[in-house]
Amino acid sequence: MGVIKYLSDTTINRIAAGEVVERPASVVKELVENSIDSGAMKVDITLEKSGKNLIIVSDNGCGMSAEDLETAIERHTTSKLNENDIMNINTFGFRGEALPSIASVSRMRIVTKSKLHDQAYEINVHGGIKTKINSLPQLQLTGTKIEVRDLFFATPARLKFLRSDRTEYIVCYDVVKRLAISYPHIAFSLVHDDKTILKLKASSQLSFDDARKSRISEILSKNFIDNAISIGIERDELSITGFVSVPTYNKASAEDQLLFVNNRPVKDKLLMTAIRLAYQGVLARERYPIVVIFISVAPHFVDVNVHPTKSEVRFHDSSLVRGIIISAIKQALLNTSQLVSSIAASDANKYMKPQYDTGTSENLELSKGIKNIQQFPLQELVNNFSKDVNVNFKSEFQDVQVNNLVSDNEQQKIESTTENIKSFSAFNQLGRNIESNQHMSILDDDKTKDDIIARNIATNEKVDVNKQENIQKLNDSFCNNFGDSYQLPLGLACAQFHGNYILAQTVDSLIIVDQHAAHERITYENLRSQFQAGQIIRQRLLMPQVVILPDIVRVEKLCDKMQEILALGMGFERCGDVQVKVFEMPAILQSVDIEAVVNDVADYLLTTDDHILLADMVEKILQSYSCYHSIRSGRILTIAEMNSLLRQIETTPFSGQCNHGRPTYVRFELKDIEKLFGRR
Repeated sequence: MGVIKYLSDTTINRIAAGEVVERPASVVKELVENSIDSGAMKVDITLEKSGKNLIIVSDNGCGMSAEDLETAIERHTTSKLNENDIMNINTFGFRGEALPSIASVSRMRIVTKSKLHDQAYEINVHGGIKTKINSLPQLQLTGTKIEVRDLFFATPARLKFLRSDRTEYIVCYDVVKRLAISYPHIAFSLVHDDKTILKLKASSQLSFDDARKSRISEILSKNFIDNAISIGIERDELSITGFVSVPTYNKASAEDQLLFVNNRPVKDKLLMTAIRLAYQGVLARERYPIVVIFISVAPHFVDVNVHPTKSEVRFHDSSLVRGIIISAIKQALLNTSQLVSSIAASDANKYMKPQYDTGTSENLELSKGIKNIQQFPLQELVNNFSKDVNVNFKSEFQDVQVNNLVSDNEQQKIESTTENIKSFSAFNQLGRNIESNQHMSILDDDKTKDDIIARNIATNEKVDVNKQENIQKLNDSFCNNFGDSYQLPLGLACAQFHGNYILAQTVDSLIIVDQHAAHERITYENLRSQFQAGQIIRQRLLMPQVVILPDIVRVEKLCDKMQEILALGMGFERCGDVQVKVFEMPAILQSVDIEAVVNDVADYLLTTDDHILLADMVEKILQSYSCYHSIRSGRILTIAEMNSLLRQIETTPFSGQCNHGRPTYVRFELKDIEKLFGRR
């Protein structure tokens, strides 16, 4: 008797189930995809204990006849494929493995009614053993209902590999979420342990694009749509559309990077890599953008028969697809490079709600403090400053007289502080001619533009700032003239906060700018454009600087990439086991900490692969350069410097975020600020 034997059909199905049915989510995926292929316009999913105990998927699709029902649970049977279509697949299913594989490891019941028949039919399959088909005399709606109970009861060893109920539920939800986004014209519902999780109506009255956008908003939240950029590009037989988040709207995981190829949800390494490369340099490390990308290609251009789960695909020209995705996302980010994620008043309200006296000891103390402030002899203090001192803010914009500010013993300080007071006045600074360039060297101020703006909003009106109505009049005049003359996205600087943040005002919002982060991005983009044009200007050091590195490995890494680093403007040579002599640096990096830069570059090369792409290395080194060259936190800026920085932000690509992906500025809408104070 021979040793090699034929396996039984039940055993074969259970082996196949190991590839197709990994967890409850695999069952949900296969059954919902079958419903979509059947032409259903409504799909309902019910789970118990994350699908381990029960999975029910019902639809209003075409249904099946008794003959088709019996055939459907046999291996490699399908209505979706013929021998000539293997490279031209337009449906989810085509292998004919899902139903028999699921039935072999569970207790399955199928009830179906075809629109071509008056009779409904039922079949039960327990662990791969099927019963006879029963006809159901009672009235049944057209469609199919499949119940899967006690998943893996026939293969209990598989149960040990399942994760917690919560984890399995999250994976099931992710499957439904992706399919629901892909088919917005189909209604979906998801119920888990008697709790309705999703109830999505079919968007039949909207265009397909609007329906898809509405469905994305329902599932991923309106915040994503508000902070997303639409993309669209066509090339030959390839079309890419969708939405990608601005870099500052990101997450700690890639779970919301949703990719679809011909409406099929996929998790493809090639596509994920393309997204990562597109966001390189504008996103923080270990942060991920939120993207929803739809790729449409001719069926013969892509092979979906790579894996039994069909979650991976293979393109005939993968480099073309990757290049187009990178190009589409980069262009979208570049066109809206000043965008940052929005800040809603409702979010700010969590931290800025006014406190009310509720009778607690804490609030009683607070109310006492408020009363003490109200009783403070402010007028008496003001009267102590007995001598009137006129401080004239001479400018084209205004001539304001400020009275009763200081006493006799403060007079001597007036002369030394007047210029600082002038510099701190945003209105005065707009029209004041810049007398010295000593503070402007780090910002390369565009004086012409600022002068034009100043003249456009100039007025000779004198205003008494002690009168509230005049302050309001001054503000209204500023806003009206500002709007009529020159639209500045980031407005005009008003003050500096904690030596690190610039406060700027537009017609309808308050802008808070992180000066270091913003200038870091400006410097980086300047360096990158110089490098791409082959125009990084190198400057020889008057005295070469010897840098001692921690070990010989770092020195060798630097020397291996010497030519590439030289192209970035840093010239050096080895002068010892752990020493290098730096004799050239990029001219733009004046007074930079050379030792820190060299160590940063060496550390980066040490932690990366020897075969690292030159482009990646360039990005990292230029980022290191720009970080050390940028305005430091705590640096006090004049109003002129602040406005110069704002103007440069407005004209710099990707200036909405720094090189590490953090926002360079945030915008508070006036209406949202008014909500914080109960004015709306």
